[in-house]
Amino acid sequence: MKIVWLIADGLRRDHVACYGNRWLETTHINRIADRSLRFDGARAERPDCCSVRLEWLTGIRSSRLNDPLLAAHSLAKAATLPGLLRAQGFFTGLISDNPRTRKVYDLCGDFDVVLHVTGQAGDPHVSSFDSLEPGSGIAAPSELLLPPEFAPPPDQIERYFHNRSRWSTTGHPTRTLFERAGECLEKLTNVDNWFLLIDSFALLPPWDAPRQFAQFRSQAQADKLAWPRPGTIPTTTFGEDQIKSLRCAYADSCLFFDRAIEPLVDLIEASRDIYFFLMSDHGTLIGDHGAIGFDANNPLPAVTDQVLLVVRPDGKTGSSDQVVSPADVFAGTCTLGSIDPGRWTAGEIIEEIAG
Repeated sequence: MKIVWLIADGLRRDHVACYGNRWLETTHINRIADRSLRFDGARAERPDCCSVRLEWLTGIRSSRLNDPLLAAHSLAKAATLPGLLRAQGFFTGLISDNPRTRKVYDLCGDFDVVLHVTGQAGDPHVSSFDSLEPGSGIAAPSELLLPPEFAPPPDQIERYFHNRSRWSTTGHPTRTLFERAGECLEKLTNVDNWFLLIDSFALLPPWDAPRQFAQFRSQAQADKLAWPRPGTIPTTTFGEDQIKSLRCAYADSCLFFDRAIEPLVDLIEASRDIYFFLMSDHGTLIGDHGAIGFDANNPLPAVTDQVLLVVRPDGKTGSSDQVVSPADVFAGTCTLGSIDPGRWTAGEIIEEIAG
């Protein structure tokens, strides 16, 4: 049994063609969708990065957790998905460039091998900026799209600009992530039972995809950064051009992510014995219903709706409108690994996921 999870952090479902989008050409996501069972009822109970991942790892519904990180501490020595699979003889691996969710994996990700790709956005885990001149990472005021009162803390801005400077020599971390994932898949070709989790940060702010993917920005907006702070911000704070720039920047990142996964999709298509899951943890608001940012207390469909595409070795395609939670994905993956999900059983949903 060979299982791959690809998590796209912040991918809006309405920006994917197989869920109805008609204006973004996400070629490689479409290739996956053409071979997939598509779940139209995938929903996040608590659309928060750490909560959703904890639910995927443990099968405990996030609505039952007051504090996901506190729960992660208490579950660190309990049975999590990679630990359960390892007990069944699976090799388990994690490859991630997501600085926001690293703390969850560090607490309760019982993987055989873990690789963190650094340098993404305001990643606090980069150890040194010695190669840069002092102050070279500070943003010029003209580069920040948002009013100063809504900008991220100065240390996050500085880390972001340092990291962006490093990309010229190290390469973009999203591309590095999928290069490493491809190398791992090739090495696992002759291994019978394994589970690989790939966690991509490509779709979260600041939305600053490489310039060649900026197909929806005007020349005047090409060098602008869109970095809304988490929290609801009324659109009256921004002009129409700023809202347009935020939307365009996010669309750019969707296109960038789609192109970055091309080598991985090639390998999945060539390997007909892999269960492949493409999942998003939540969407993001970009001027929707008078708000920019994220309001956990009033989540809208743009945030709670998840992408869930499952490529099965038996070639089954189609769609399902059953409501599916991250805990159901946990249970379905347990079933693939011949593990009784017990209290997590979700009946026919598991059957559709696992076959």
